Amino acid sequence: MWNRLEPTDPKYTKSFDRGGFKGTATNGTYILKRLTEEFGPCGTGWRFVLDDEQIIDGHTLDVASGDKAKLHIVRGHLEYRTDPKGGGWYATSPQYGQTMLVGKNKNGLFTDEEAPKKSITDCISKCAVLLGIAADVHLGLFDDVKYVNDRKKQEAADSPQQPKNLTLDKAPAEQNKHVPANPPTQPTEDDMAVARQVFSLVKSVCASAKDRSEIDDCLRNNKAALGTLENASPSNFASLKALVEEAHKKLDDPMNDALPDFA
Repeated sequence: MWNRLEPTDPKYTKSFDRGGFKGTATNGTYILKRLTEEFGPCGTGWRFVLDDEQIIDGHTLDVASGDKAKLHIVRGHLEYRTDPKGGGWYATSPQYGQTMLVGKNKNGLFTDEEAPKKSITDCISKCAVLLGIAADVHLGLFDDVKYVNDRKKQEAADSPQQPKNLTLDKAPAEQNKHVPANPPTQPTEDDMAVARQVFSLVKSVCASAKDRSEIDDCLRNNKAALGTLENASPSNFASLKALVEEAHKKLDDPMNDALPDFA
């Protein structure tokens, strides 16, 4: 079951940066879709059980009034059937979901009226991971650009094929144009997509890294994608290499060679 449910469709994920904590978030409704695909309709094949709900006080927001931030927390678990014809219910271990109900941000004080819904979605997602759903995200595999692009290709291959638009035959003059015997190889759209993503990823890591190992881990995890960047856009590869070397210099002096060998 885990191996079947682990792969995540990248189009239902997005990157986030919350208070210095960066990662990949999975769409909550996509999690419900995966549960339904595996076990059947909600209420028949699976269900969420709310075990506990509470609101706790956080830091003081206003000293004069004594008003405090408030955190909405739920504890719950998923129950599911492995037999589509019925049978007994199985249960995951409980998990927690939480959302800031009352707090303060750059716009001032706020009250989030959707906090309960967000907390339950958070709890369901965490319970679903115990069964393997979207586990590749939580395993850190989405930090690897090549893995994400491979997943995109696999999802595209598995999706129903749309009929191609009919086009008129090329005009004779166009058909008879001379084609060089060995035309230069041009980067494909996929190559360019990989190049753009790995450039953006490495640039972001260089800007936020607290030590050299963060950058080096990113380079090792995306070695193949960096090779694609070098072939697709040598100038951008050179710019990125210079950026990495500068980041290394700031974090660790003296520095070693910045980018790994792509051989």
